[in-house]
Amino acid sequence: MSHHIVLKNVRIAKDTYLMTLNGEAAASCAPGQFIHLLVPDMPHLILRRPFSVNDVDIENGTLDLVYKIVGEGTAALACVSPGEEIDALGPLGRGFALPENGGRVWLCGGGMGAAPLLFAAKRLGGKASAFIGFENKDSVYQIEEFKKACKSIYLSTDDGSADEKGNIIQLLERELQKDAPDMILACGPLPMLKALKALLEGRNIPCQVSLEERMGCGVGACLTCSCKSVKDGEWHYARVCRDGPVFDLMEVEL
Repeated sequence: MSHHIVLKNVRIAKDTYLMTLNGEAAASCAPGQFIHLLVPDMPHLILRRPFSVNDVDIENGTLDLVYKIVGEGTAALACVSPGEEIDALGPLGRGFALPENGGRVWLCGGGMGAAPLLFAAKRLGGKASAFIGFENKDSVYQIEEFKKACKSIYLSTDDGSADEKGNIIQLLERELQKDAPDMILACGPLPMLKALKALLEGRNIPCQVSLEERMGCGVGACLTCSCKSVKDGEWHYARVCRDGPVFDLMEVEL
């Protein structure tokens, strides 16, 4: 358990906020890991909320989290003011295994799933290509940051109100007809991940996926966030918070 000071908590898109925390955790964060926050001043909300690390500033000892208002807990977080303390655990979980010797990496993010991929893009030194999809233009966030952190970026919205109309898997499929990466890192809603898994079936492209899952303890003790996974040809239940949240896409049942 650790108390962090909230340095910033600002709206960056429709119902979407960026919170900056101070703390030593910034130095040990890896892309794909998460921070488990306790909603302040809401004692009836006993479960913490997990949020992927969006970015870190090691020099200044800060880390960014991006979250969307979806219920009472996240609505309360949006009301937290700079200077207030917040109870945070982390970094937790297993993050992305980034290539050590370069290689072509494509990032595939849908909605809030784009958040952890910005951190990954920066760690990849601007060499990755990003495929980012949102519901509409009001939901788009951090595109300028992605443009600075990536070699190229492809943006789509469901209604076509920003850039290309359609979903991100359609853009990915189109580009796969021209070229193929050495690795894909992905995060997003379940329908997107299912479509991605179907698209990559038989293509022999390694893909790591960060699963979005409700969690209890965040450290693997309560089994609330179990998911079906295969290892050495046998099915078993993995804990998203401890064994993940990053898994091999082809090894998890969606």
